[in-house]
Amino acid sequence: NLLKGVLPIVSNERGGKYTAKAVTDGEYDTYWATEDSVTSAVIEFEWPAPQKVNRMLLQEYIPLGQRVQSFVVEYNKEGEWLPVKLNEETTTIGYKRILRFDKVKTNGLRIVFDDAKGTPCINNVAAF
Repeated sequence: NLLKGVLPIVSNERGGKYTAKAVTDGEYDTYWATEDSVTSAVIEFEWPAPQKVNRMLLQEYIPLGQRVQSFVVEYNKEGEWLPVKLNEETTTIGYKRILRFDKVKTNGLRIVFDDAKGTPCINNVAAF
């Protein structure tokens, strides 16, 4: 897991125990959440050196229900954010979703949550 121990940068967070570090801490019962009125948000990861990536695992905190309705995964190529090339739609996540895409060499990944039924509650993000 290339994201283990990486502290994400987020566009919004609820605070308290619902902060960005929860998505890479390896604990099922911790999760990142946005403030109540926020249903679109961004989680960004950066590495000091470029990494080769072709898989991403995403998990929602299912005890609070499936919320995400639309998202996009992007990688940083020379300062420009480009979508990874997927052979599937990025609508729901649910308990666990593994995305397969063409290998990219990048120093950053981000997930753009375009729409959700409620505040996104993400408890795990991994990249391989």
